[in-house]
Amino acid sequence: MASSPDPNSSSCNAAASDPYAQVVNDGQATVALASSFWSFAQPLTQAVTKTVSARQANMQERVRLKRSLGPWYEILKDPESGLLCKQPVVKVDAFRAYMEEKDGIFRPQMPCQVIEGWAVFLHALGIEPATCVKYRLDGETVEESVVSWVPTESTTSKVGLQMTGEVFCHVLNLFSLAGAQYTSSDSKSLTDFGTFWWKGNSLDPVEVLFRQSDTDSVNRSRKPFGNVGKLMDTGTIISMYFEAIHGDSGCSNGTLAFPEPKTDLGIRLATLLRHIMRIETWAEEWKRENPRIDNNAAAIGIKSSPPGPLSISTGNSPHQRPRRSALILSNKWLQNANRVVRRVTTQGGKDSSFLDDCCLRILNMKVGLRIEFVRDAIQIIKDGFMFDDNEYSVKRKAKELQVNRSIEAVEIDLSPKQLACDVIKGTLNAYATSQQSWKKQLYDAQDDVECLLESGHTIQLDPDLICFIGSETMPCSDLWNSKVLLQ
Repeated sequence: MASSPDPNSSSCNAAASDPYAQVVNDGQATVALASSFWSFAQPLTQAVTKTVSARQANMQERVRLKRSLGPWYEILKDPESGLLCKQPVVKVDAFRAYMEEKDGIFRPQMPCQVIEGWAVFLHALGIEPATCVKYRLDGETVEESVVSWVPTESTTSKVGLQMTGEVFCHVLNLFSLAGAQYTSSDSKSLTDFGTFWWKGNSLDPVEVLFRQSDTDSVNRSRKPFGNVGKLMDTGTIISMYFEAIHGDSGCSNGTLAFPEPKTDLGIRLATLLRHIMRIETWAEEWKRENPRIDNNAAAIGIKSSPPGPLSISTGNSPHQRPRRSALILSNKWLQNANRVVRRVTTQGGKDSSFLDDCCLRILNMKVGLRIEFVRDAIQIIKDGFMFDDNEYSVKRKAKELQVNRSIEAVEIDLSPKQLACDVIKGTLNAYATSQQSWKKQLYDAQDDVECLLESGHTIQLDPDLICFIGSETMPCSDLWNSKVLLQ
């Protein structure tokens, strides 16, 4: 077995006395020491660097949030981290009171100092952190801010604005421009201060994306209902609006209300036809009652009286207030009208015997008519009836164009429409001795029934004097009864 070298031997002493070897050994020891120190110091260095970077990022985020949220930042921020620890919430009762207090006319108090979508939205409505209202609640006077806040689950760099669907629908009803698109998948609504997009109305919450229009529009005072709102009395706008969406009549003018359902069918039908005629000639009547022109009406091409509130008057003096104001019509009014038409034509929506009698009368006629001719006449008759899946619709009346038309005289012995009218008249005459009270009532109101069946299911509205609120944003809609998160 080989023996180990003696450390006192001459060879070891030689290596130890070798200067070069000593330098190498010392260098290796230094490297080992430095490596050990770096292994110890590296985590500390990384931690310090990470802390400095985090602080820098936090400071940058604070600056961004303050610039984005303006005065809202100081309210919503966490004092320690500087991030957001609260979420803004629009109180529905306070917002209703705010609408009434301002009569829907919202005036931003200062130039817009925010960038975040929901903050711009509130600014356009004249709502700032300190905006408060007084209103009656359960018999007591309450004073509170329009916007409150709730804590978030954790600090964050982004929050949305919580509100009920009712608040969102009020804003859409007051300020949406023509061309809003409401579908079960994608919806879009354009206002003068920005555009809203959302998907579906039954999500919880419905997430709405808002993007502002130009800064001047955001900072501008705004009155509801566009051109129609310009012709409304200041001080009555929101009361008219609430009457249209919550009142039994479904419109802002009580003279367009319907009789009770138990009223004689002939009276209900005559009332419906009279209301439709008044609505479709609303602008013409308004012009006759208001022959003078003011600045608001001239801007939209409508004649009106001297500047002043608009209300009902019966005098003829040109200096008196106009007798007819602009009109807000809601889907509730259409539903009332639908019920009358269904009661007349289908005894409530399901009885097809009146239609069957008309069709049978055509088929039994011995006039040798072409099949296509008879088919067209039957379709004309069917179009006048209203079953459960039919209803009235509204259409914006197009501007009248002055066109010179040359009409050629054409002799037509019988058209499908004339045949349809003759068949309806003959069918109603046959009900003179009917034992069914419904059909006997149709006979008694024969002229009005014929007029109803010939008039179709589309009502023409003048967009400069009549504002229509559709079913998508009414109190019974899915959106109204949802929760909304505005980004």
